[in-house]
Amino acid sequence: MATSVKVGDKVTTTAEYDVQGTHLASFVRTTTYDVIQVGWHGNPNHIIIGLGKAVTAVVDISTLTNLSETPPEPVPKDEIHWEIVQPEPEEVDPNKLAQDIAKGLKEQEFSFGYKPINGSGVMYPDGSRETASLDSENNPEGTFSLQRAMMPPEDLRRLDRKDPTYVQNSHGFPKVKEFDSRLGYYRYNYDMNYEADGLADMTAVWNVANIDVRSPRELYRRYVTKYNKYKLQNPNDFLAKSFGHIFFIRPDCNIFAENSTVVDPKLQSNLEKAADFYYAKKHSPELLESLTQHNTRFNHEFLLLLSNKAESFDLSDEYIDTDTYGSSLTGYKIPYSKSDNASKTANSFSVSYKDDNLLHIYHLHKLWLAYMTREYRGKVLPRYEYICNKILDYPTCVYYILCAPDGETIIFWSKYWGVFPKNAPSSQYSYTAGNAGGVSNPELKVEYQYAWKEDFNPLTLIEFNNHSNKNLRYVSTYQPGKLGTGYTWGGVPFVETYANHELEIPYTFKLRFRPNT
Repeated sequence: MATSVKVGDKVTTTAEYDVQGTHLASFVRTTTYDVIQVGWHGNPNHIIIGLGKAVTAVVDISTLTNLSETPPEPVPKDEIHWEIVQPEPEEVDPNKLAQDIAKGLKEQEFSFGYKPINGSGVMYPDGSRETASLDSENNPEGTFSLQRAMMPPEDLRRLDRKDPTYVQNSHGFPKVKEFDSRLGYYRYNYDMNYEADGLADMTAVWNVANIDVRSPRELYRRYVTKYNKYKLQNPNDFLAKSFGHIFFIRPDCNIFAENSTVVDPKLQSNLEKAADFYYAKKHSPELLESLTQHNTRFNHEFLLLLSNKAESFDLSDEYIDTDTYGSSLTGYKIPYSKSDNASKTANSFSVSYKDDNLLHIYHLHKLWLAYMTREYRGKVLPRYEYICNKILDYPTCVYYILCAPDGETIIFWSKYWGVFPKNAPSSQYSYTAGNAGGVSNPELKVEYQYAWKEDFNPLTLIEFNNHSNKNLRYVSTYQPGKLGTGYTWGGVPFVETYANHELEIPYTFKLRFRPNT
C-alpha cells in the first residue's frame, strides 16, 4: 500500500488487531471503510477508518488496501457492529477512569497472581460499554486507555429478541425451536443428544445400567423374545395410573305420551295417576328423561347422571367350567376344559355412587324399579315395536372403559348387555340417634343384573359410537393455550380408531369428548 492515503479514500484492512492491540471482528476485514483521519497521536502511520463519520478502528497504514475505485461493500447483517464514539467530558474523565482501572487491575495482578485481558470492559444499560485496552506506546506505568462504544439500534433489537447470533455457540447449540411472535423472541431447545452429537455411545451406557430398553412396546417384545435372568424391574413396565369411565345408555321405558314435549311433558296414560311418577314430573323431569329414549331434550343416548356420579365399578371374574374323564386304578383322572360362557352370562356387578343433596341417584333407581314392577304386573305396557319383537324396554347396556396414564388411550373395555338395577339402597338413609348431623354425603352401592358381557371386542366400540351424535369434532386432552387439560365439562364421548404404523403402537383406540353444545 502506497503512503499516499488521504481522507475520503475507500480502503479495506487486513488487520486482526488495532494499534492498541484490541482484537478486531472478522467482518472488519471484509468491509470497505472511509479514511476519516490520517495520523493519530503524532504517528503518521496510524490511520482512523470508519463508515461516514463513525469511527471503526485505528489501524496501521501497512494493513490498508486502496480500493478507491471499488464501491463500498455492505456490512453483513448477521455480524455485530460497534460504533466508537468519544466520551463527553462532562460525563466521564477518561484519564481518571484509565488511572483507576489501571490501579485496580494492577492490584488484581498483585493480589491474585493473574494479568488482566485486553479488551475486558463493562456494558451499560443504554447499550454502550467501556473497554480497557493496554496502551501500546509510552506506557512505562502500564496505563490503560478507555473507549466507549454504542451498539447500533438493529443490533440492540436482535439482542432483545434473543437472536441466534448472541445465543448459539460455534456448533449451533442450542438449536432454534421457534420464533414466538407473541412475545417477540426466539425459543431454543436445550436438549442434548449425546449419541447423535458424538459425545458418548449411549447404547453402551444403557446396556451397562440395564436400562437399554427405552419404551413399553420394546420392553414387551423383549419379554416375548428374551429372558430376564436377574428379574430386574424396568420402570417403563409399570401401569402407574389409569382412568376408568362407566357409561350407561338410557333405557327406553314407555314413560311419556306421544304428544309430550320437553316444554310440556305429559305422562303416558297408564302413568298419569301414578303418584311417584307425577311427583318426578313436577320435581325433576330430567330423571324421567334419563329413563327413556323418546321425547327428551338429548341428542344422544347416554345416561350421563350415573356416569358422572359413579365412584367405583366392581367387575366379576371370568372362569371356565371344567370336567374330568376316566379314572385309573389308583384314582388318577384327566381334567379338561368346557366353556367360559357361564361366567359371562346372567351375572351381576355393583356400582358405588356418591349421591347429591337432593338424592337424585336414589330417586332415579326408585323410578326405574317402580317402572319394571308395573310392567311385570301389566300396569304399564312397552311401546308397540318392543311388544312385536318380544324385547324388554327397561334393560340397557353399560360400557366400562379403562384409559392409560395419558387419559385417552384405551387399554381395556367391556360391554354389558341387558342391564337393570336389582336394588335401591334405602338403608343408607337410616336414622341414627348418635349421629347429630344426620345423613351426610350418602354413598350408595347398587347391584345390577346383566344378560351377558364381552371384553376387547372392537365391534362394541362401534356400537358405543352409535349412541353418540354424528359430530366428528372433539376437545383435545391437552390444551397448550391453558397449559393443561382445561375445562372439565365436555360433551358426549366417542371412540377414535387411531392407526399409524410409524408409531410405537400402530393400532389403538382413543377416548374423545365432543365440544359442549
